[in-house]
Amino acid sequence: MLAQAIALLFAAAGPAASCPVDGARYELRDVPGFTASFREVPDAPSARRLVLDIRSRATGRLYSFRINRGNGYGEATLLPLGGRSARVLEIYTVNDGGRFTDFFGDSDAAAPRSILIPKLGPALWYEADALAGEKRSAATAREEMPRAFFDRVACG
Repeated sequence: MLAQAIALLFAAAGPAASCPVDGARYELRDVPGFTASFREVPDAPSARRLVLDIRSRATGRLYSFRINRGNGYGEATLLPLGGRSARVLEIYTVNDGGRFTDFFGDSDAAAPRSILIPKLGPALWYEADALAGEKRSAATAREEMPRAFFDRVACG
């Protein structure tokens, strides 16, 4: 019985390859009102076919981004689909071993354990309409999101 429990524990924590990135879901640490998920889009306007969706429970908005790979030693960045941003939104990923890794949106890669997008909070505060591809209006939405990690809650 104990051996079965240990086997189940290791299977759940298993190698990163056992957690596909397409469909992986995340919650913002200590702020479950923001979720993220990866989805594969075969005709995405990028060499990478993965899109990162960020959802806000407070406003019901969905912000979708493609992942842009930096050249050379550059960082991976997020580019809004259907919207725009005046800011560079860098994305950092952490593997199951707790180390930062270079994840550039490959759909056949393992899902990162955690995601950090440090400038997303300010972008959602000042540019929520633009990121969502909507025109700015008198009722401009402001999203209040702290700087925190998105932690994986489900595999794809």
